[in-house]
Amino acid sequence: MASTERLAELGIATSGEEFVNTLIKDAGKAGILNVGQVSDGYHTFDELYEHRNLLWVLACTLAQQQWQVVRTDKQRINKGTDMPEHLVWKTRVHADGTPSYPDWFVLGWGSQASTMITYHLPDKLWDFCPFVELDRVPIFDGHTSTDVLDRITNILQDL
Repeated sequence: MASTERLAELGIATSGEEFVNTLIKDAGKAGILNVGQVSDGYHTFDELYEHRNLLWVLACTLAQQQWQVVRTDKQRINKGTDMPEHLVWKTRVHADGTPSYPDWFVLGWGSQASTMITYHLPDKLWDFCPFVELDRVPIFDGHTSTDVLDRITNILQDL
């Protein structure tokens, strides 16, 4: 048996990336490393997440504003519209009724399976999100990080 196969059997990392990721995760759990301060030499994880969070709030704000303009125009022209009033929403409760993670909420875009994009954001950003508050996430379609990247790419391609 090859040595990497034996290592994998024992649950030991078999690649450099896997080894480093396991080391960081285990050191964080043990309390000997502040994972948020790990850096690639340019940015820490904490900095990158802060950028991601604020960019998501900005994208949602701009999208909701544009949604309202289009919805209002359709109502004026067609004397009605089937567009929901809100594209963007926030909630502290998951679709299954369980609370969001402590000190976090969900900021979502869309309400239909296969198009929804959601991120958990820290509570400190709640007041930066002037969106309708829902009782819970409308539906969870099991989307993954890869699904979200695909959905964002599709939106950008449609612009």
